[in-house]
Amino acid sequence: MRKKAFKTIREAAEDLLMRVSYVDVYGRRVGLTYKAIIAQLHILFPSGRTSLRSLRMIKCNLNRSQLLLPARRRSSKVLARDFARALLIALDKDNVLTAMDDKPRGYSLKRIAHAVRRKFPEYSMMSAEQLSGLSIYLSKQKFNLPPRPED
Repeated sequence: MRKKAFKTIREAAEDLLMRVSYVDVYGRRVGLTYKAIIAQLHILFPSGRTSLRSLRMIKCNLNRSQLLLPARRRSSKVLARDFARALLIALDKDNVLTAMDDKPRGYSLKRIAHAVRRKFPEYSMMSAEQLSGLSIYLSKQKFNLPPRPED
């Protein structure tokens, strides 16, 4: 979380509701889960009592003001799969290109599985086999997948 000083829980909640966690394969902005937002609010305001209902009310007020809020997925399993799909089609910008291979490469399956486990600790069952199945699914859906380095 950014080091902002919020005077009220409402200000912090509005900021967290507007925050984008990642962009999925279809280009939709996906926001933080309500569970993650409530956990962050309890860290910022330990004596505050924020409920899921109050978060949803704040979200409704933001929607009425016609701000473009990021989408929220209800299941962490769906969130983890969407995040993995986004990484499967992304290019590895940290990958150093070698002299004999000047094509950019994607992330390795091992690195994607590690990133999913780090971002979604409650969903730690993402394996290389599941990721290869997701990549086959994406290629059948006509997504251009970058070549991957050998693990």
